[in-house]
Amino acid sequence: MGVIVVAGVPAVGKTTVLVKLAKTKTKFKVINVGDEMLALAVERGLLKHRDDLRKQHPSVQEELWRDVVEKIADRAEGTPIIVETYCSVKTPKGYMPGLPQWALKALRPSTIILLEADPDEILVRRVKDTSRLRDLEYVAHIEEHQRMDRVFAMAYATFTGATVKMIMNHDSSVEKAVAELVKTLEGIYV
Repeated sequence: MGVIVVAGVPAVGKTTVLVKLAKTKTKFKVINVGDEMLALAVERGLLKHRDDLRKQHPSVQEELWRDVVEKIADRAEGTPIIVETYCSVKTPKGYMPGLPQWALKALRPSTIILLEADPDEILVRRVKDTSRLRDLEYVAHIEEHQRMDRVFAMAYATFTGATVKMIMNHDSSVEKAVAELVKTLEGIYV
């Protein structure tokens, strides 16, 4: 069947939208890359909290990501999969591609769906989410990260031939974002 990538900056609401999508009885299996990488990192004794992943040396992040990609590619045979991930990862050394060329080759996504929200909404979500250890950023930083994600998404599409769809996920209209995602998925697999 193939892989659909759902991406967006931290706290844009990827998990919230995808949990609600699962309640629509979709045929897609959702795999959260961060959860998979965290499980491997904890198993290997590298870290304890998910938010420490982006602070690891890029080679450590790549090793974990490669192992996760291999698992996802194996699961994608005959099963429609949604990969919840990032288009770009903001690290202390700058932006890293969330889907490097080798990952794109292995996953071969047909569609990249970029969830976005107003930067001030994202900032409030981050502040309210006490379960995470996110770095404090200003609205301008969030705006920049969303712009970078758009650039990365289009570069990925150029490399793979995937389409890119942007869906807004405002605080007051999560159901609208889910409905648009369902409509998009139905258009892909009719």
